[in-house]
Amino acid sequence: MQKTCHALVAGETHADAYTIVVTNNGPSDATGVSLTDDLPDGLTNATYTVDGGSEQSWASPVDLGAMAAGTSHTIEVYADVASDLSGTLSNTATVSSDMSDPDGTNNEAICANTITQQADLEVQKTCHALVAGET
Repeated sequence: MQKTCHALVAGETHADAYTIVVTNNGPSDATGVSLTDDLPDGLTNATYTVDGGSEQSWASPVDLGAMAAGTSHTIEVYADVASDLSGTLSNTATVSSDMSDPDGTNNEAICANTITQQADLEVQKTCHALVAGET
């Protein structure tokens, strides 16, 4: 499994927070594949897509069903970012299945998002026509 944490901006809505790639390295097909990822505090209204499909509400664990040997699924996780977040958010994803796994060391991926704060300030000034001698 691979997981990428994307840079986030405090206050951003529907931010692309994570890309997770789950691969069945075989040699057999896997059944009952399940992705667990409890999102950190400060990320809300999370949704996800699998392989670019329709967006669904995030609820961990996510059932990925059966995966043929040698296939992968790419999961994109989107979330609203709390406006008071800053620093980094560490997060862990794990994958499991009903099958025996000879290499459990690649069933977990950890990464950290960098959170920045931004403020888009704007000023507007309106000038009015003046007539000499008016007060």
